Amino acid sequence: MSLKPFSLNKAIEVNVSMENPIPKRRDFSLVLLIGDTSSLTTPISQTERVRPYYDTASMRADGFKTEDRLYKAAQFLAKRKKLRVF
Repeated sequence: MSLKPFSLNKAIEVNVSMENPIPKRRDFSLVLLIGDTSSLTTPISQTERVRPYYDTASMRADGFKTEDRLYKAAQFLAKRKKLRVF
């Protein structure tokens, strides 16, 4: 039994753009701090993975202590430049 040729031109359309992508954000003032969060009131779970904080006060409310390394890093970065999220 012989197979009939099938043209892919009728089934697939490919568009190629050679333009440079434009960043969706105007700046890159986001910081990702990585560390142990097991001592928090509600520790960050493996399913949650990332928790945004908008200031150090929200970190304190979540259970960070002023002597915690992540809290100190966020405080240091907040003083050095304007950051929106820790």
